[in-house]
Amino acid sequence: MIVEEVSDGSVWSREDDIAFERALASYTDESEEKWEKIAADVPGKSVEQIKEHYEVLVEDVGRIESGCVPLPDYGSPEGSNGYGDDGGSGKKGGNSHAGESNQGSKAKSEQERRKGIAWTEDEHRLFLLGLDKYGKGDWRSISRNFVVTRTPTQVASHAQKYFIRLNSMNKDRRRSSIHDITSVGDADVSTPQGPITGQNNNNGSTAVAGGANKSAKQAASQPPPGPPPMYGTPTIGQPVTGPLVSAVGTPVSLPAPPHLAFGVSGAPMNMGQMPYTTPRTPTAHRIFRGKMEVLRQFVQSFRLLSGSGVDHRVLSDVVKACASVSELRSGRALHGCVAKLGHLGCNEVSKSVLNMYAKCRRMDDCKKMFRQMNSIDPVVWNIVLTGLSHSCAHETMRFFKGMLFEDEPKPSSVTFAIVLPVCVRLGSAAHNGKVLHSYITKMGLEKDTLVGNALVSMYAKSGFVLPDAYIAFDNIADKDVVSWNAFIAGFSENNMKADALRLFSTMLKEPVEPNYATIANILPVCASMDKSIAYGSGRQIHGYVVQRSWLQSHVNVCNSLVSFYLRVGRIGEAASLFMTMGSKDLVSWNVVIAGYASNCEWSKALKLFQKLVHKGDVSPDSVTIVSILPVCAQLNNSTVGKEIHGYVLRHAYLLEDTSVGNALVSFYARFGDTSAAYSAFSLISKKDIISWNAILDAYADTPKHSRFMNLLRHFFDEGIISDSVTILSIVKFCTNILGVGKVKEVHGYSVKAGLLHNEEEPMLGNALLDAYAKCGNVDYAQRIFQGLSKRRTLVTYNSMLSGYANSGSQDDAQLLFREMSTTDLTTWSLMVRIYAESCCSSEAIDVFREIQARGMRPNTVTIMNLLPVCAQIASLHLVRQCHGYIIRGGLGDIRLKGTLLDVYAKCGSLKNAYSVFQLEAHKDLVMFTSMIAGYAVHGMGEEALMIYSRMLDLGIKPDHVFITTLLTACCHAGLIQDGLHIFDSIRTVYGINPTMEQYASVVDLLARRGRLDDAYAFVTEMPVEPNENIWGTLLRACITYNRMDLGRLAANHLLEAESEDIGNYVLISNMYAADGKWEGVKELRKLMKKKEMKKPAGCSWLDVDGKMNVFMSGDSSHPRRNSMFDVLNALFVQMKEPVAF
Repeated sequence: MIVEEVSDGSVWSREDDIAFERALASYTDESEEKWEKIAADVPGKSVEQIKEHYEVLVEDVGRIESGCVPLPDYGSPEGSNGYGDDGGSGKKGGNSHAGESNQGSKAKSEQERRKGIAWTEDEHRLFLLGLDKYGKGDWRSISRNFVVTRTPTQVASHAQKYFIRLNSMNKDRRRSSIHDITSVGDADVSTPQGPITGQNNNNGSTAVAGGANKSAKQAASQPPPGPPPMYGTPTIGQPVTGPLVSAVGTPVSLPAPPHLAFGVSGAPMNMGQMPYTTPRTPTAHRIFRGKMEVLRQFVQSFRLLSGSGVDHRVLSDVVKACASVSELRSGRALHGCVAKLGHLGCNEVSKSVLNMYAKCRRMDDCKKMFRQMNSIDPVVWNIVLTGLSHSCAHETMRFFKGMLFEDEPKPSSVTFAIVLPVCVRLGSAAHNGKVLHSYITKMGLEKDTLVGNALVSMYAKSGFVLPDAYIAFDNIADKDVVSWNAFIAGFSENNMKADALRLFSTMLKEPVEPNYATIANILPVCASMDKSIAYGSGRQIHGYVVQRSWLQSHVNVCNSLVSFYLRVGRIGEAASLFMTMGSKDLVSWNVVIAGYASNCEWSKALKLFQKLVHKGDVSPDSVTIVSILPVCAQLNNSTVGKEIHGYVLRHAYLLEDTSVGNALVSFYARFGDTSAAYSAFSLISKKDIISWNAILDAYADTPKHSRFMNLLRHFFDEGIISDSVTILSIVKFCTNILGVGKVKEVHGYSVKAGLLHNEEEPMLGNALLDAYAKCGNVDYAQRIFQGLSKRRTLVTYNSMLSGYANSGSQDDAQLLFREMSTTDLTTWSLMVRIYAESCCSSEAIDVFREIQARGMRPNTVTIMNLLPVCAQIASLHLVRQCHGYIIRGGLGDIRLKGTLLDVYAKCGSLKNAYSVFQLEAHKDLVMFTSMIAGYAVHGMGEEALMIYSRMLDLGIKPDHVFITTLLTACCHAGLIQDGLHIFDSIRTVYGINPTMEQYASVVDLLARRGRLDDAYAFVTEMPVEPNENIWGTLLRACITYNRMDLGRLAANHLLEAESEDIGNYVLISNMYAADGKWEGVKELRKLMKKKEMKKPAGCSWLDVDGKMNVFMSGDSSHPRRNSMFDVLNALFVQMKEPVAF
């Protein structure tokens, strides 16, 4: 034996080997103090002994790999000392091989030597997985693809013992047995794994499986952390569970099956108050042990090759084992030795080598081996075609055409089953697929079940369900469950729901009984149907499942049922079914978490995730993370989201998953943390279009303009083709920052790129319409609206309504509203806003009452649109009703509370306004601004300054709106010095330039106190040109203080600034009247008449018993005008009567 015993009498027991394997699997070369950590995990071993053991084993593997090992050494007594004692059969007659030499017993086959060795627990679990995949009777497939260490005969024998044990479950037993294990989840193997050939086990959705495989491939593409050693004294005939050697390669090259528990040891993570344990799951260990079994057989094959009687079947099985775990280097070494010794002449061995290269995706070596083979039958062609179909579809078709040109052999049914799915991937089913169908018919294979199933699947996946798939289906002579499943899946994928259900009903009348795949195919069809029949159809299928225990206990069926109930909104039934499931895999947890999230049950989703973490049976995978991060964002729970991020950082397989990185970017973007979003984005190793869209959307709403532009530049430099989602982010950025000009440029690009012609999804068109509406360009918004005439959705109408609201086009909004056949709460809330902004308070209140009458629940936006109406009519009663609704509805938005505070103040109830302010625990700048505005209306300047002082103590920095409001409060209270000090602080303290409104506030502040000369001097010294508001303020003060000389000067400037406002003419007319200049008044009236200027009539309103009565000046159209005028005249009479004091 090459591995020598470690010095100082150190003996490596099996327990030491197992601890060494686990430690080596946990700590990579990048780990700090790797050897110290491994030594700490292996009791009784020093760091020096660990290193020495590792180096000797690496040297041993190198010699095996290079073929330099003297073959007789493998059979020497020294090399096999103690084999069988530790892990042999466990029986008295078990083969230990302790005294075995190169003569005599070497002629025995390896499989004969394993006959006396008891089945290990891992082998039994692999047997259970194979039984679940292939069912009873197909022992050869279970042996080939799962229990590769056992022959079909041994598998059949083990199965017989297992079923005997299973039937006597309730009887008393004297001792336990591995046959008592009936599920892979009972202990070590926590989740179902596909066959180690890399095939899927259909456990979970295809998308998830693809994501898992992708993650595993990424891990495999990285350089291996170094050749871990083989165990010190492994026995031939005893399963070895040691770490891999360099000949075996990296332990993660096997594509991961869907929804595996990927847990690797890591530091505990807290989820709120709970410890986030990351239990060590057996997935990596299972793959490790599979590869170590291959290595053991690899070593045995060298012993076999040195003997006189070579069993080619055993040799073939060893090569197959290398292929089953993609162990290329061991396979190459074995190929070389087999070729040197002349065993490639055996057809079975050469096919195994060919299959090994095909499964390892080494197609150049595979084709080279193909050309060297003497006997080429259909199986050989099929092996190469299978390998090519996984890597290059075009090359597969070329190779297949080469097969057709050969006289022999002819394609078999398996050949067509390989090639037909390739036509789907190439998108050539309409041509190549039908040509193959004709060829199949000529060969008379159209009745073959395997070929017929492949044809049905090809047509269904290509959208040719009618009539081609029907013809292929009807031609199948012996339809099996796969035939029906393929046809049902075809109807489902082509959105032919009724046909899928009808076919399922027909299948129930046939002798073929549905399996779990049938149920998994038909339940989503039921869920996607109309709500009136979806639930009933699914319940009937559930009843069918309950009547068949073998279906009811299948985890995939239970997962499909849970998913169905969640999709139709039956959360309680889904939760009840989930709780009663006998065995749950990670798919089960993921389905319920995602289902809760899709039904907006955010708290339940988070609690279930925490329960999953507490149980520790399985570890979260990428699907779990992608599902739970949006839940954390919806709950505004950044703490748990950040802890999940930490968990991801500690697990490379999650960090390398692009979908996880995308979810983290979106999570941080939701909280406005663009720095963290960018950090997560930079860690994505393989960025896709979704990654770029997520980070661009994160910066589209922020003031970091340069970062967005840099990202966009890098995006185009990478050569990535933008999609409609990318354009949505750019449109949002242009709307918020760059204005309507850039929106037009993006609009033009979208037209040229053909992104606006998607008939099914007008999302981009709606976004452009909304952008033009927000920019105030109603004309372009209307053009987009007209262009979407055939694709208008409710979002389209609401965006157009919003555009009319922004432009004040009340009439157009009313016309559009009447055209709408479907409305929602957003529509009605917009109408409340439109009427409120048009000062149509009565109509706004009527719309609000209609919302309640329709059974809708007004939200924050609705109440915010209604509250200004309450201020317009000064209805304190209505404001209090709104306040009560806010409290009962739990509408805690701080902007809504700020609006409520402001309306209370405008309606004269400063006490209620201050109560709202005081009860808000998290006051922001808007709340302080609203409170100061309330004090300003009531002339309480000192109180406003106190609120200002409190705000500064909290570290809140004022903005332009706040300062303007505070200056207004000083104006109304006559606090000149305080106001001037605040105005000076705009530049000196806050480093910003004053706005025109703030200049106007200072003019008003000085003018109200009669300091007109100071006010005029301030106006003339302004660094910007004064507007009409400033000159109007000065003119009113001149009229009040009878400064007509200065007033006439201000009036001239006012008319120069704004000559079309009728209010300016009225104000100047009042100045002339106050000065007794009636000629001037007369001239202004003539000018107003010439320009057809007319001042709107005054309006007043009165709320009586909840009904609003509106009166216009000079209005005689009110139905109760006579009685009202009688009351008014009576009041006049009473007012004129003398009052006795």
